Amino acid sequence: MQKPQKSPIETESDLRSFAFGYLARQEYSQSQLRERLAKRCEDPELIERVLIYLVEEGYQSDSRFAESYIRVKSDQGQGGKKIAFDLSRKGIAKNLIEELLNNRKENPKQIALEYLKRKFGEEPPVDIKQKAKWFRHMAGRGFDYGEIEYAFRYQNSDPDYD
Repeated sequence: MQKPQKSPIETESDLRSFAFGYLARQEYSQSQLRERLAKRCEDPELIERVLIYLVEEGYQSDSRFAESYIRVKSDQGQGGKKIAFDLSRKGIAKNLIEELLNNRKENPKQIALEYLKRKFGEEPPVDIKQKAKWFRHMAGRGFDYGEIEYAFRYQNSDPDYD
């Protein structure tokens, strides 16, 4: 059984209210919000006016969305490459992504080390085959070669006392 189609939104005030409903629950990139509004409104000019209003009034910000996304995904143990890829798919500009990733407070190598210890423990891999498997796993999480090598080097020691 198919869901009944909701009536299209035709006024700017109704579309603003609809957009506020989305933004009240979580941050969205401008591109994501545009897609959601387009599902209920067929007038692209109206959608753009509402998006411009939301940005000018500070209700929607791609920068704020990206900062939040980077913080959450870093805490979940994802590397910069994967985060950058995901953000670009969400419509965030490449130069903004690079700027925010380069200016983040956490050290990407330290994030990789913490993730490796959390996932595999502090004991190093027993053989080259296991190390390759762990390496592939880390690369799949978006960590680059230098970050992964750092994590393996300091897996069972403290990098500050080396």
